[in-house]
Amino acid sequence: MRQTLAILALYALCATTNSYAQVTGEDDLNIFGYWQGQFLYIPEDPRFDFRDVVAERNYGKIQQLNLMFSENFSESFGAFINVEFLDNYNSSEKWGALSLEEAWIRYRHGDLLNVKAGQLIPAYGNLNEVKNRFPYLPYIIRPIVYESSFYTIVSLPDYLPNKAFLEVYGAKRFGGLTLDYAAFVGNAGPSYTASMSDLSWASNPGHDTSNFNTVGGRVGFRYDDVKLGSVKAGFSMAVDKDNWETAQPGALTVVLDPNTGAPVVDPATGQVMLAPVMVQFGNLHRQKMNVDFSYRAFGFDLTAEYIMVQYDPTDAQQAALDAFDAQMTATPAQAVANRIVGKDFDKTFYYATLGYRFLDDFYVYGSFNHMDDKMSHNLEEGIDLYTFGLNYTVNDNIVVKAQGAQAENVKESFDYTITPYALAVSVLF
Repeated sequence: MRQTLAILALYALCATTNSYAQVTGEDDLNIFGYWQGQFLYIPEDPRFDFRDVVAERNYGKIQQLNLMFSENFSESFGAFINVEFLDNYNSSEKWGALSLEEAWIRYRHGDLLNVKAGQLIPAYGNLNEVKNRFPYLPYIIRPIVYESSFYTIVSLPDYLPNKAFLEVYGAKRFGGLTLDYAAFVGNAGPSYTASMSDLSWASNPGHDTSNFNTVGGRVGFRYDDVKLGSVKAGFSMAVDKDNWETAQPGALTVVLDPNTGAPVVDPATGQVMLAPVMVQFGNLHRQKMNVDFSYRAFGFDLTAEYIMVQYDPTDAQQAALDAFDAQMTATPAQAVANRIVGKDFDKTFYYATLGYRFLDDFYVYGSFNHMDDKMSHNLEEGIDLYTFGLNYTVNDNIVVKAQGAQAENVKESFDYTITPYALAVSVLF
């Protein structure tokens, strides 16, 4: 257990703004990594109720595997690469995903001034930099906006800065008090990145198609006391834009016969015909703000974050949303098959996790999460996630985890509750 904390600290250091020159030898290429295997049981999955399949689900998979490479060229320069495989990755079967998560070079001038350049995960809140470091985290199912498996429900980049290409950071110690800062700049975000399916940018897949950048940073402090424990807190902010340049369906309405008022049925399919109501806002300016806090003492640790995403629409953009909302209000309820866009733009997320380590190798925790998205009609009141878990450190390289959770949509008209139970093993190598 004693050595495990040191090993996990190495992985955390490779992800955070601290230098890892002190823990790896110069002129040596270090190859290391981890993987987490998961078995998931869901008694009833409402996402499958409308299909001709069994709603009860259970399956196992390699949730994530990361290969990392680092080398310190001198006391001042070092490099780091992180390659990530998700969900039983298999290129021939088109399973999962393979991505280059990080590839950066670091210049270290001293504790107060360091620079990273390349592709990196920026400093933002408690978890952003280490959200994929499973051996370092107690979770199998992470807090909502950090959990990649929720991507079909929640747009994760709407709450967090995705990547950066330049970051300046540092820290200054005053006895037990450490003050730290980080400032970064990155591309506009995933929604502005060209893909192979985007014919207008097919020759440049992966390129940022915008003419603006994401900018942000974090300021914080940490205070360590032998008797009182350790407290850490910070404020983060990122400024970017939300891509609504292309018209998107804001709702689906039933096509009604102009003479009878009855729903029109498609003779080819026998289904009621639906027509989209399109909305288009252009580039929406927004600010993402994060307050993080953590405290560790006497075997207990408490971590919490609050994220607020505030939009700053122009008068024309606000008028477009108001006009759409008025149109939906005037449309008979029976004619609205599915409203997609909500009544506002802003979003919030917060979580708190309380854990306790006992018998040296066991760790138990409980957590509560809430997220809402006013721009999504079904998520405007939010999702609550309750979770509890137990971890056991087998040895310096293996951690076994168990976790139960319940996620429920707060909105009564969109009843959605899912209760997954998971077992996992995290392996360091």
